[in-house]
Amino acid sequence: MERCSQVLEVQIEQEGSAHRASYFVEGGTIHASIAGKIVAVPVGPRSAADTVKSLLSGYLAQRSRLRASGARWTNA
Repeated sequence: MERCSQVLEVQIEQEGSAHRASYFVEGGTIHASIAGKIVAVPVGPRSAADTVKSLLSGYLAQRSRLRASGARWTNA
């Protein structure tokens, strides 16, 4: 269990690069800073660190898809 209001950081590696997100838990809510944006999600059955890693991974996957889609449009 994470301590309330303590700012923590997680890191994942994707495509050979390290990506980080910071977060804190307060009032049953996880507040994560991912790419300069604050994301708030309720605390669930998984650890807050695992939840933030999943959010970060999803953000990176979406960013990758958008870049690939944009490349297809500019090369058409």
